[in-house]
Amino acid sequence: MQGSTVEREASQKEHAKVSPTLKDVDFINSGAALYIGENDKTELMSTLTADTQVLASCITSCPFYCSTVGFNF
Repeated sequence: MQGSTVEREASQKEHAKVSPTLKDVDFINSGAALYIGENDKTELMSTLTADTQVLASCITSCPFYCSTVGFNF
């Protein structure tokens, strides 16, 4: 289901790691926010706009699309 948060939280075992790989719900529950500079925001929005245009043009032949964003602290 699109937009679902089912199983989108890291396990207790994952949380116990020195460098855990967290998921969507972990980020939401942390209350953290992501701040990027104006130049990075402009570049990100440009990329998302281009991706959206590509997806809109092939909506019948690309029924599934997943975007992955990684953050390294």
